[in-house]
Amino acid sequence: MKLAYNCAVAIDDDEFSLTFINEQLVKAGIKDIDCFSDPKQALDAIATRKVEPELLILDLQMPQMDGITLLNHLGNINFEGAIIIYSGFEPKVLSLAEQIACENDLIILGSLPKPFTSAQLEELLITHQVNDNKPLAPDVIASFCLSNGELVLTRQPQVCLKTGDIVSYEILSRWRNNSGAILPPTIFINKLEDSGEIVEFQEQLFDLAMQKISEDKSDAKYSINLSMNSIDTQDVPQLVCQSAYKYNVPLDRITVEVTESRVANDMQKAKEVLIRLRIMGVMLAIDDFGTGYSTLDKLCDLPFKEVKLDRRYIEDCHNSPEKRAIIKSTVDIAKSMGLRTVAEGMECKEEVEVVKELGTDIGQGYYFSKPQMWV
Repeated sequence: MKLAYNCAVAIDDDEFSLTFINEQLVKAGIKDIDCFSDPKQALDAIATRKVEPELLILDLQMPQMDGITLLNHLGNINFEGAIIIYSGFEPKVLSLAEQIACENDLIILGSLPKPFTSAQLEELLITHQVNDNKPLAPDVIASFCLSNGELVLTRQPQVCLKTGDIVSYEILSRWRNNSGAILPPTIFINKLEDSGEIVEFQEQLFDLAMQKISEDKSDAKYSINLSMNSIDTQDVPQLVCQSAYKYNVPLDRITVEVTESRVANDMQKAKEVLIRLRIMGVMLAIDDFGTGYSTLDKLCDLPFKEVKLDRRYIEDCHNSPEKRAIIKSTVDIAKSMGLRTVAEGMECKEEVEVVKELGTDIGQGYYFSKPQMWV
């Protein structure tokens, strides 16, 4: 897939790190790369337009000028490129650095650990390869149409951490834009929800998903993400039921995932929708657990059977006692309520070993497999 970034600048006082960053950028398809070991020289080159990077990767700890000072200077010269922070500091420091970048009106894509994988870099670049602040034109949103091949599906396996067997798949929607690039839902779902087109989109999503599931004769179970923003205008349980019956898919093969924060918007209506789905035989999972409010209330009041731990708690958990404590407490609560636990965003063996030791049931992430195009 062609990325939106053609030229990049890497800034790090360590030559080995610069070589590593350069190699990862090349793997990501970026060929025009300038590397600077001196942040002052890099800043001067950017300010005088000797280099005009669309993407900038910078370290935080550099003797000539620290990364925070560099971010402030980039804000002062109105740098318009995208920025990735690359550092070995703990997540709290990285989060604060990102906040400072935002306060300087800089475009921050996120942070990468030292060292990072090509998969981690690729995910950041793909997720942000279009300007998410620029709304899609109404005709572009309305053109979501299966016959034009614009809605495509991928699936990512969910693996039992005890046996290593694939026990289910999560279905992930993607958008194929006019240039052929495949965009993740973080780019377009919010826009569809704001425009009201999410209703039509979900009809197409569930129809295509059930069609593909019916073609899988292995009886594997599948999870599908549901937007709760449509529940006032769409009979979601009826949609799921009709789509499944159309393709003779047993409803007990289906798990519907809902994001915790979205459930809170209209708890009474959400409760009605979710209990109707559960009565039909559909399994329910609460996604991004730990990112919203009144979380324990939701677990007690709603008929969930699965809890998905947000990836922010999984990332680098082997180096964070705080994250391990959060994972353990979540798993313990879930088990006491008879709920299955799934850890998302697993990218390395160390993370797998930690969440397995803490009692998590299922693992999902690039460590096991990237989402695979489902054709």
